[in-house]
Amino acid sequence: MLSVRIDGVIRRRFVVAAGEPVVVGRAPEGDGIMLGQWLTDDARKWISRGHVRFELRGTDLVAQDVSTNGTGLRPGGSMD
Repeated sequence: MLSVRIDGVIRRRFVVAAGEPVVVGRAPEGDGIMLGQWLTDDARKWISRGHVRFELRGTDLVAQDVSTNGTGLRPGGSMD
């Protein structure tokens, strides 16, 4: 289970299962996790339509940057 937090509020929770990668972004194709409705105009400029792809490989969760602007992760919601 992963959570997307925007402006300190959890906007979306989703599950990544084996063999079912999930793309998160402004407006990803297919069954991706769409964040566009919660983004400011400035954020929409740097969050790609498909921004990051999560995949479960065995017991490892793999995050792959599929954006044009780079991706950063904050484990546990940390601001560090």
